Formats: sequence, structure tokens, C-alpha cells
Amino acid sequence: MAEYMPYLVAEIPVKKTFEFNDTDYSYLLQYNETFDFYTLTIQDKDENILFSNKLVYRNDVLISSRSILPAIGKQIIPIDPDDEIKTLNKASLGTSVFLYIF
Repeated sequence: MAEYMPYLVAEIPVKKTFEFNDTDYSYLLQYNETFDFYTLTIQDKDENILFSNKLVYRNDVLISSRSILPAIGKQIIPIDPDDEIKTLNKASLGTSVFLYIF
């Protein structure tokens, strides 16, 4: 199985640094309480926002960023590894659905 992005749901909003292709990026995971969804924002080392998108179950959050962030060359996909939960929301993220990196 692929690796997944490290975070604890209790930490959200959470900002952490990760490395893709020898470049450091920060990711900011936030929750929209009004509409029960999450967003992922990616920033460079100077905290410039490179990309931000809503997380959707089984959809690569970076799919529309390929022209902006070609250096990352990865996919980040919210998935339930047991494939029992088909929804990404406050109840599922971090309990059954995780952000996997492929």
C-alpha cells in the first residue's frame, strides 16, 4: 500500500512540511464546518500558496495542479483502504479515510 500523509484529525487545521523530488512543501489541511468538507493547500518554502483544492473521496486532489506543480509528480487521494466508506467528511477522515500518496 502507498504511504499516507501524516496528521491527526484533532490537529486540524494542521500545517506540516513534506518533501517531493528533493523540494520541501508545506501542506495545510483545513475543515469547512458549514459544509462538512476538507481542503488541502500546498505552499512553497516561502509560504506562497501554490495550490488549494477541496478533497473529494477517491479523487486526486492534485489533478488540476499538474501544470502548476509538475515537480511534485505524485497523487494525493482520500481513500478508505477497506473500501467500506464512500464519503469524505468529518466522521470518516482519519478514522476510515486517509490521504494516500501514490
